[in-house]
Amino acid sequence: EHPSPALSDDGRHALLQLPPMDGSASAPTVALVDARDGRVLQHLPRPGGTYSVGFLPGGRIAWTAGPGVVALYDVEA
Repeated sequence: EHPSPALSDDGRHALLQLPPMDGSASAPTVALVDARDGRVLQHLPRPGGTYSVGFLPGGRIAWTAGPGVVALYDVEA
């Protein structure tokens, strides 16, 4: 399954699923992207896979959710 992209409510960041960087059959990654210029700012770990992604109100905290795991990331740090 592939999570739908998410855009922070301030429009500064997006979360996107990207194919594996090494071209292998390994799991895709979730990337934090600068929505203004498309730069990948960070690749987020995907413990156990990811079914959905999003941002908490205010856009500072991103989250990923997978089987039995919800992870939070401070995107302003």
